[in-house]
Amino acid sequence: MKRNDRTRHHYCIGKSGTGKSVFLQTLARQDIWNGDGVCVIDPHGDLVEDMLEYIPKERAKDVIYFDA
Repeated sequence: MKRNDRTRHHYCIGKSGTGKSVFLQTLARQDIWNGDGVCVIDPHGDLVEDMLEYIPKERAKDVIYFDA
């Protein structure tokens, strides 16, 4: 996916177990590695928990985590 396309809205749909979360996690990890900001809204919490390990230590203070 081109970098310019990544700045636009996305709609990722599919049946359970088809890799939607893996796809979104890969995109978010690439953004983190590139120093870009990321917002993850995850109703189940699994994706967010997995993403926390990819936050660089020097950026940990920038993380805002809501857990309801």
